[in-house]
Amino acid sequence: MTIDGYADESIRGASFIFALALIPSQAKTDVDRTVRSLHLPRQRRIHMVDERDSRRREVISSIVGLDAVRGILYVGPRPVSRARPACLSALADDALRMGVRQLVLDRGEEHQNRRDRATLRASLAKSDVGYLHAPSWEHPGLQIADIIAWAYGAGGDWRRRISPVIDGVRRIES
Repeated sequence: MTIDGYADESIRGASFIFALALIPSQAKTDVDRTVRSLHLPRQRRIHMVDERDSRRREVISSIVGLDAVRGILYVGPRPVSRARPACLSALADDALRMGVRQLVLDRGEEHQNRRDRATLRASLAKSDVGYLHAPSWEHPGLQIADIIAWAYGAGGDWRRRISPVIDGVRRIES
């Protein structure tokens, strides 16, 4: 079984959070279809920061209902300049260990994308794992990573709601 990984971040208080959404390649079409069916008219992507609470509940319930989706969280202390590469390195190590075939990161500022590529190049140098940055509207898996990161970072009932898809939370020291 091949797995695709999708990573997005959330910054909450003193914590930097990276979420890795794992989707078996054979389930990708169904998962993508479900995520796109959650888009509102003229909405290209789901971004939890922009959604109302009732919509957030609907979206999280739909994602939790997708048996194929799993998530791992990487949480490190700020500043982002140290936490992000440390979390990304741990994420890449896990992706390699789990047999992830492709790792897609949400596209950000070009200087950050360059740093990410350098981290991934070092972590994945002797592997066949591909990686790229892309806009979240092109890859519904990135929207799932956003949903997981947001809900975990929001804490309380949101964290409880997303917990069925979370396979682990790794605390990363940077």
